[in-house]
Amino acid sequence: MSLTTILSTATTGLMAAQQGLRTVSDNISNINTPGYVRKIVDQTSLVTLGAGSGVDVTGIRRVIDRYLQTASLDASSTAGTAGVQAELLDRVQGLFGDPSDSNSFFSRLDQAFAEFSALGNDPSSSLQRSDSVAALQSFFDESSRIASSLNDLQTETDTRLRADVDHVNDLLDKISKLNGDISRAKYSGTDSSGSENIQAQLVNELSGLIDFQLSERPSGGLSLRTADGLLLADVDSAKFAYNTSTGSAGYMTVAPAQGGGTNFEAHLQGGELLGLLKMRDQEIPGAISQLTEFVAKAAQQVNAAHNGYSAVPAPATMTGRNTGLGADLETAVANFSG
Repeated sequence: MSLTTILSTATTGLMAAQQGLRTVSDNISNINTPGYVRKIVDQTSLVTLGAGSGVDVTGIRRVIDRYLQTASLDASSTAGTAGVQAELLDRVQGLFGDPSDSNSFFSRLDQAFAEFSALGNDPSSSLQRSDSVAALQSFFDESSRIASSLNDLQTETDTRLRADVDHVNDLLDKISKLNGDISRAKYSGTDSSGSENIQAQLVNELSGLIDFQLSERPSGGLSLRTADGLLLADVDSAKFAYNTSTGSAGYMTVAPAQGGGTNFEAHLQGGELLGLLKMRDQEIPGAISQLTEFVAKAAQQVNAAHNGYSAVPAPATMTGRNTGLGADLETAVANFSG
């Protein structure tokens, strides 16, 4: 072996060691960096005419477990759905209050019935009559306030859906552009781990909004598809749109990266977008419907009790007098016939 060959072989070893030290240094300096993944140097021996002639650095790769990554992304999508539902349902519950609290919505009806019971024991009391009417009015006023707040919450949910759709578009666009950067780095034999780390953080953030399947591209980077195969990100990214029309709820469509267009809601199986859709289209309308039914039944029972004690047969006419403003209840209801 010539001296030149010996020196050349030693040089490849020094260069490989230098690259290894640089990689270890980067790992140590980023040990507390969120989203950073440890990387290692891949080496292979060089052979010339059957004899060893040094070492070659074939690449630098991130040390990741694809199985754990997939499990983490699935868990993030599930948490995104449950998290936003828990947040909004907690706000819905807050509108009604704790049933055991004397100031809650349901306690107001109990208070109204209690006032009517007290009035039955002392029907001549003008104060008791006034309190009974006020308690019942308070119940209906509170039901109107809650219904209005639920409608506002439904509108807010719709607004959040639009904002999340814009965010999804932004993330998919960045992920696709990083695919190009990673492919170029791998083609030129340079370190692409920096771009891969950034892309991984974007993918993690996206998983909280929508669910998807992840696969590695042969040229480097990641390809994202829905569970049923709709392409979301590769060389190009899919484009989402949030469509609204007068008198109807907004809906999501997507123009996939491979072309065409479709309603995306049928492809959605997890993430914050799914949780918001469920709240807007199912949970909040369900709460409004139950509130309406509860108040209507309460009104029917009050009317039934009132009608049960009306004159039989009912008077043909009723006459009274103008009491003016500021009259108390006893004066206002006095001097009527029938």
